Amino acid sequence: MLFNAVHNSLPPNIDIDHAILRGEDHPPTCAKCVARGRISALGSLDLRYHSLRCYAAPPDVGRCEFVPPRRRVLIANQGLDVSRLPPTGTVTLLLADVEESTHLWQMCPEDMATAIAHLDHTVSEAITNHGGVQPVKRYEGDSFVAAFTRASDAAACALDLQRTSLAPIRLRIGLHTGEVQLRDELYVGPTINRTARLRDLAHGGQVVLSAATGDLVTGRLPADAWLVDLGRHPLRGLPRPEWVMQLCHPDIREKFPPLRTAKSSPTSILPAQFTTFVGRRAQIS
Repeated sequence: MLFNAVHNSLPPNIDIDHAILRGEDHPPTCAKCVARGRISALGSLDLRYHSLRCYAAPPDVGRCEFVPPRRRVLIANQGLDVSRLPPTGTVTLLLADVEESTHLWQMCPEDMATAIAHLDHTVSEAITNHGGVQPVKRYEGDSFVAAFTRASDAAACALDLQRTSLAPIRLRIGLHTGEVQLRDELYVGPTINRTARLRDLAHGGQVVLSAATGDLVTGRLPADAWLVDLGRHPLRGLPRPEWVMQLCHPDIREKFPPLRTAKSSPTSILPAQFTTFVGRRAQIS
C-alpha cells in the first residue's frame, strides 16, 4: 500500500517507478541493509519501499552506500519526499492521548473543538520539527502516534508538546523503542501495544519512557532535561512488567500521583513457585 501510494503519486513521464518494479540494483543495495538488520525480509514490496527509504535516510542514520545516480536525480527532480513515509524496523514510538477526553467533550464541546484544532496543528508542527512521522492523523479517538528513527528526537518532541499551552487539554505521553511493522499504514505488534500501555500509566502533563528508550536517550536529552526512575510496574494485559522512567524539565510539572497501574498483589508479576508437594495433595491433606 505504501509503495502504491508513492507509485501513484509520481507523474506519468517519470520512470523511477518502472526501474523499481524491475528490481534494478535491489540485490546489491538492500542485501547490505539486511546484513545490518535494517530490514528483515526480501519480499519485492519490502525492497521497493526500502530502496526509497534508504535514499531518504539522513547520513548519520545510515543508508545503502550504493544508490544509482540516475535514480538519485529522478527522486530529486520530482521532489519526492520519501522521508515523510512511516519508518519501519527499529524506531521510537511516541503515543499520546488527551486526559479525560470524553468528560471534556461532554462539558465544553465548543472549547474542545477549538482546542483539538490547536492540538492538531501543534502536534503536526512538533513532530515535523523533530524529524518524526505520523502514519495516520488520528490513532484512536483523540490520541496520536508518531515514529522517530532517533529516541532523542522523540524525547525532544515530547518535551516540546508538554511545554506548549494546550489548555484545557493535558497530554499523557508514552515513549518506547522496538521493532515495528506496518499494516494498512498503521503500526501493529508488540511495540505499539507496549507503548500504549506505558502511556496509560501516565497522568496529564506527564511523559513516561520504557527502560529501552531511557537507555538510548541518556546523555542525549535536551538542555536541562533529566530522567527520574519510577521503578518496575506491570502493564495491563502484558506478561512482562516494565521499568518506567519519567522525562522531566524545569518548564513542566515534575510531581504526579502514583502511576495508573492496575491493583495487583506483590507476587502477581513473579513466576509461580513450585515445590515438591505439587501433585501430592492427597498425601498432605
